Amino acid sequence: MRPGKDWPKLRQRADGKWEIDCGLVNGKRLRFVRRHKVDANAKAKELRKEYGALGDMALKLSHEQLVEAAQCFTLIEGKGIGLTDAVNYALKGQEDSRLPGLTIPVSQAVSKRVEAMEGANKRDRAVSTTLSRLNQLSALYGGVLIANMRTKHIRSVLATPHWQPATRKGYLREFKTFFDWCIKQGWILANPCDPIDMPTVDHKMPEYMLPDDVKRVLYTMYQANPNCASPAAIGFFAGIRTAELERLKWGDVDLVEQNITIRPEVAKIRRARHVTMSNNLRQWLSDSRFPDPASLIMPPGFKAVRRRACRQLCLPWPPNAMRHSFATYHLAMHKDAGKTATQLGHSKGSELLFTNYRGLATEAESAAYWNIMPPWKDRP
Repeated sequence: MRPGKDWPKLRQRADGKWEIDCGLVNGKRLRFVRRHKVDANAKAKELRKEYGALGDMALKLSHEQLVEAAQCFTLIEGKGIGLTDAVNYALKGQEDSRLPGLTIPVSQAVSKRVEAMEGANKRDRAVSTTLSRLNQLSALYGGVLIANMRTKHIRSVLATPHWQPATRKGYLREFKTFFDWCIKQGWILANPCDPIDMPTVDHKMPEYMLPDDVKRVLYTMYQANPNCASPAAIGFFAGIRTAELERLKWGDVDLVEQNITIRPEVAKIRRARHVTMSNNLRQWLSDSRFPDPASLIMPPGFKAVRRRACRQLCLPWPPNAMRHSFATYHLAMHKDAGKTATQLGHSKGSELLFTNYRGLATEAESAAYWNIMPPWKDRP
């Protein structure tokens, strides 16, 4: 049967992951697994496109064989030689002929890289970012054998219009990591990204919010949904990363000891730390109706409530607004970059923090910031 729109089959497994079932291919069942449905749909679409382009041969040969054969015919086109001649020549001693990468296309290598990251218990966000970036590589060179990837291929991807230097730097770093991993698998001999210099990025000064704006946002969020004010207060007055805040539970908050425990499974670098509560944060949390300690602090719809509050107040929300505001006012109050870095969970010292945040806020602004009390404490 010729593959149609209902091929391959997608189904959700008992572990929550999505399986892409291609059926029997060359006498063996071909399956792919993705953690999220959107990634499974993308893989299924990619398979339909490949099999549609290759025609009926797709039903007789394996996926790897089809991609390899198509690539080989492209390479020898116009050379006056046949595929058998090329293979015989390669077997006479060409170094790359011993590489398994001559049978593995880029698209398959990307799939294996993602599966390896999931198997290594990498964060969902890290896996999604890697897949998103490597899909840019697959979109142009998915059928190219991994051992045939060259620097010119990488340069062509990085030449994507409208990409800023910071974007190119992020993609190049991802590609370098990917090909280093391919080297460890024994698929290639050298990293095609090595000859490419990292783009120079002009670092922008961190943006933060003024004390009065922070107070207005918190009060507006409290009026809309009191349960959303608590995680926002933790973000502003404890400086916890948004991704960590999303994983934080009420059992991690200790009002008696006045600290918040960032467990290894919550922390970005998977290393536990304690964050000391400020006096005003303790007041913000004192009215929280601490539910089940195992429940998440950040309720569903938190970001929607925050966006509505900003629109209502006509206030911008800078990138990492809560964490940058905390760092700015904490350093202005304590004048100790090491202490601020410890609170933030920085693992690479305080020099960059001191350089970027020193002098951004005045002592008066800092005093006003750390005196932002909840509505029930701020009444005369």
